[in-house]
Amino acid sequence: MIQFEDYLTIGKAAEKLKERNVNVQMATLRNWFNELENLKVHSLPRTANNKRERVLSPLELDIAEFIYKYRQKFGQKISMSSIVPSLTDKFDNLYYDDTEDGSPGDVDLIELQNTVLMQIEEQVSILKRELHQEMMEELERRENAKQLALPDPSEVAREEERRTKEQEKAIHAAQLNLWTTENRVKLVLKSEAENLWNSNPVKTGFLIKKEDLAKKMEFIQKYIDDNKEARMLEIMNSMNENTD
Repeated sequence: MIQFEDYLTIGKAAEKLKERNVNVQMATLRNWFNELENLKVHSLPRTANNKRERVLSPLELDIAEFIYKYRQKFGQKISMSSIVPSLTDKFDNLYYDDTEDGSPGDVDLIELQNTVLMQIEEQVSILKRELHQEMMEELERRENAKQLALPDPSEVAREEERRTKEQEKAIHAAQLNLWTTENRVKLVLKSEAENLWNSNPVKTGFLIKKEDLAKKMEFIQKYIDDNKEARMLEIMNSMNENTD
């Protein structure tokens, strides 16, 4: 039985694979499992908490090692779809979960999130510098006015602590808003893709034509991937304009 401590994040899994002489970058490892999930071959386990983070078990480490050695043997340009038949023959316990909404995320979105977080951290740094400047100016004003009492250092410390907590809350709220916005964008794009598909669905079959559900899923996923980043940027720009 796999224990909780056997599960690894993608970053930790990349480090663990190096012990097997499997040198693969974290982004490449993420892309491999994204491709397997898009091909409906295998899904990464997810944590049971609200974050639903994707993690890797010993099974996924074995899968990654198999893909790495397969490409070492047959060439780095071989597609994942060409590897899948050998992969399914090797592992009889692959599992695909079609209940998760939307794609598991991609490098472009992660970079976008990192950019937003960097902007927030920069704003926090500016606020701290402004707070320090305000405190220094207040001390100088009191000194110049020859007031008898300077601010109580403990009061100053408490005020700085209060403002720091407010800034931390602002950062948390911004991160939560980004996550919520991303999910809403994916739902909107999914609805748009379904409407486009329904206007001209691809059908299969010789005698009885039926809607090609696999093509439909592929079309919807591609539409989301192609438009998600631009739609997120539009929303962010709109939010920035409203705050100016």
